[in-house]
Order: sequence, then structure tokens, then C-alpha cells
Amino acid sequence: MVRPPAPAPARPARVRRVLPLVLVLAAVGAVAGVLILARSLSPPGTDAEGGGRPAPGANAVQQRAPGSNLEVTLVSCFESGDSVRAGGYVRNNGGVVVRYVEVEVIWRDAGDEPVDTRVTYAIGGEVFTPGDSISFETATGERSAVGCDASLRNYEPL
Repeated sequence: MVRPPAPAPARPARVRRVLPLVLVLAAVGAVAGVLILARSLSPPGTDAEGGGRPAPGANAVQQRAPGSNLEVTLVSCFESGDSVRAGGYVRNNGGVVVRYVEVEVIWRDAGDEPVDTRVTYAIGGEVFTPGDSISFETATGERSAVGCDASLRNYEPL
């Protein structure tokens, strides 16, 4: 006659309550660590995938839109894999709350001729209050692009 295996001893109640909490905290810590690491490995103006090079025009360039106090600063323009990425930020230096801030990025070839244009929202329907800054990033697949410019295209004052 075969005997069934003896049941495993039950864990103490304290271990049963603490173990799930420890597992949740470890998972949250691991996710936070991965996000921080990913952010620190791809600073503006560098290729996040390695081996890339900053494109000409990657120096910080500030532009203030006529009639507004929204300042667009292009921080980076660099090759990344099969694309050329542009990034920067918009700062609200005025006294007006705005939303739907559109930034236009123009990529240029070695002859300074435009090869692609993209419009991206630095901020959508959320409010953009005076003194705040918000980043933007966009990309083109146009491989002849070696530089880029960014400017304010449109916004909606509140």
C-alpha cells in the first residue's frame, strides 16, 4: 500500500502576510530601477542605441515666437538607428496659461536645404502655466538629414 506524501508544514501567519508585501516592493523597485537606468543611458544629443553621432545643429538654440513669451530651445539633433531625432523644450516665460503648444521641426541636409518637416505637440490639452517647461522629441527617417531647427508653430491661450 502506497502512502500519500505528508503535507508540507504551513508557513507561520507572519510570513504569509509579509511575503506578498516584500514581493510587491521588490517589483516596484525593479521597475523604478529600470526606468531610471534607461533614462540615464540616453542623454539628449547622444544615440540611445550606441554608435551614433550628434548631427550638426545639436547645439542648444533658443527661439522666441513673435507675439508670445513661449521660448523654444532645440537641445539635440542626432542619429539613432534608422532615424534622426530632434529634442528640446518649450518654456512659458509669459503671464498667460496656454495649451496645445505645437513645435515645428525642420531637418536639413548638408547643403542646408529642408529635407523633412514634422509638427509635434510639446503639450496637448493640459495647461501650460507661466514658468513651466515641457520637453518635446520627434524623429525623421530621412537619412540625408544632418541638422535641424525647431520653432513654435501654434498654441492656444486660455
